[in-house]
Amino acid sequence: MEEAKEIVALETENLAKYFKTKTGIYKAVDGLSFKIKAGRICGFIGPNGAGKTTTIKMILGLIKPTQGTIKIFDKNIKGIEVKKFVGYMPEKPVLYEDMLPIDFLVYLGELSGMDTFVAKQRAMQLISLFNLESAIDKKIGKYSSGMKQKILLAQALLHNPKLLVLDEPTTNMDPPGQAQFFEIVKNLAKNHGVTFFISSHHLEELEKVVDEIIVINKGKLLLQSTVQEIRSRQPSEQLELEVSNLARVAQIVKQKFPQLYVGISENKLLISGPVSELRKEIIKLIVESGEEVYSAITKKKSLWDLTLELLEK
Repeated sequence: MEEAKEIVALETENLAKYFKTKTGIYKAVDGLSFKIKAGRICGFIGPNGAGKTTTIKMILGLIKPTQGTIKIFDKNIKGIEVKKFVGYMPEKPVLYEDMLPIDFLVYLGELSGMDTFVAKQRAMQLISLFNLESAIDKKIGKYSSGMKQKILLAQALLHNPKLLVLDEPTTNMDPPGQAQFFEIVKNLAKNHGVTFFISSHHLEELEKVVDEIIVINKGKLLLQSTVQEIRSRQPSEQLELEVSNLARVAQIVKQKFPQLYVGISENKLLISGPVSELRKEIIKLIVESGEEVYSAITKKKSLWDLTLELLEK
């Protein structure tokens, strides 16, 4: 019996966008190829200016690629047609703060061609899903930043899209608000089969929710990997040491333990690998070399630390 073919929610192949400038051709996106399976939560990571926003605009059909293709659920989507398949939550939202949430959502539904009755039913479902019933009679302007983000996510979900593109969705949200927001995202992916493509330059905030990450810089793909693959390929423990002579100690440890990753950051020596079993030997080596150890902390590395180490290899 043949295995069921996994559905690909979003695929780009050799995607590029070039702009003419006074100094020549600027390659905002340069040969970007990736696939995201349906029902996954994918973090789209890169520094400011990496090409994330330009990529998103091409996916949404707002600008045309210079070259390459974009497929959404195996369909070549162009222009306005993409709105039927994709929900979008912008980084810089526009909210009608004098409106009640139900009126705002119904209004946006009508603008997108939804029947008023259907739009109202759907809006009420989403308000209930996001636990906003107690604030249904409040104007949006009186909502907290976290509540406003929920309304923005609700408008992106109004037409039941199976792919949601979120651009820096937790900007200006406090940690409790971020945690609650991402719980909603996980629920929608797990229980409703929604695929998420979340753009951010902060992997730290996405770490607890994403299944995989795509890292780009200067318009090029640097890495695409599942979180599980990254953690299996890199040791997840790190020994942080404050010592008397960073450069000398780093060299001593590298020579004695070439199997370990040794780096320096913020006046600390960072050692990755099987550090729990080697901790005593490492400290003993440093002390016997005549240097001092002021502090030693073993901690779990963040997903961002693991990713950076992979990129350095």
